[in-house]
Amino acid sequence: MESSNKVNKSREKILSEMRILLEKPYLIRNPLTGKHVIQIPHENDDECVIDPCPFCEGNEKLTPLEITARRNNGGSNQPGWRVRAVPDKKPIFRMGEQKRFSLGTYDIIPATGADEIIIESPRHGDTWANMPAEKIWEILSVFGERISDLKKDGNIRQVLVYKNYGSGARVKITHPHSVVIGSPVISPVMQEKLYHLKKHFNSKNRCLLCDILGEEERGGERIIMENQNYILLAPPWSRVPYEMFIAPKNHEPFFEKSPFDLEFAAMLKNAITMLNAVVTGEEDGVSYTMTIYTAPNLSEDFHWHIEIIPRIKKYSSFEIATAFHVNPLPSEEAAEVLRKKK
Repeated sequence: MESSNKVNKSREKILSEMRILLEKPYLIRNPLTGKHVIQIPHENDDECVIDPCPFCEGNEKLTPLEITARRNNGGSNQPGWRVRAVPDKKPIFRMGEQKRFSLGTYDIIPATGADEIIIESPRHGDTWANMPAEKIWEILSVFGERISDLKKDGNIRQVLVYKNYGSGARVKITHPHSVVIGSPVISPVMQEKLYHLKKHFNSKNRCLLCDILGEEERGGERIIMENQNYILLAPPWSRVPYEMFIAPKNHEPFFEKSPFDLEFAAMLKNAITMLNAVVTGEEDGVSYTMTIYTAPNLSEDFHWHIEIIPRIKKYSSFEIATAFHVNPLPSEEAAEVLRKKK
């Protein structure tokens, strides 16, 4: 009887912990695909207009306490900054104890990790198209700093940086900002990239992306812009018109360790400027999502890169059902159009 009571109490404790867990964001694994879905219970996503802007200089009290900043003057959480990093007020991933549970067939993981906002400028109207390259370089350096810091957390498996811009990307706060997330699992997209890069390396003892970039340099028709260290191209696997892919020519696994320079920052600025020149119809410039993929710790066969996806099309039922993307503009034609806008 005593043994049975102990088992019941232990089970009740586990069920109690699970109920508490399921009240907060968590990841549940789809056993049919192996991919995780993030559930955010009771999250209200209806807020459309945020006023006053919490990211404008002088409104520092409207954000959580800053993590780091680049400053001209002033103290923490005060005006005088050029770039700020703060925790997201509505994080998907948040700090906490890492516990894993099973509900029958389903694996559940708390959405522990980090979710940070990089406020790129004190000025509300700044964009990467009108910022000087020196400013973009400083923003990139803050990205690298935050990636390096979050990778020290043993519960974080992947660190990702992304930037949404424009109404087509469903941006609620138009003030220039980016997001840095640290997740407890590696995302499906990153898993696929890691798998194919490692498979190629194990087979040929060479980096797959190094081989791809070499082939693109030999052909040249899909290159939009290049310099001694970096290449910007319209990849042959583009999912949407004018998709862009940027990577270092030399093998570099980690974005945060890359010695990127002003030429690289200028290339990113020019990429957005060219998109604005060819994709018209939006008052503040083309909507896009930019993502920085850097290697998880110890993944030396990875090759960091950046993808810029213009948000100019809605996915069809066929694309949603099959995950086949249908792109009406060949990459060679897209690259030619973009080159003319340099």
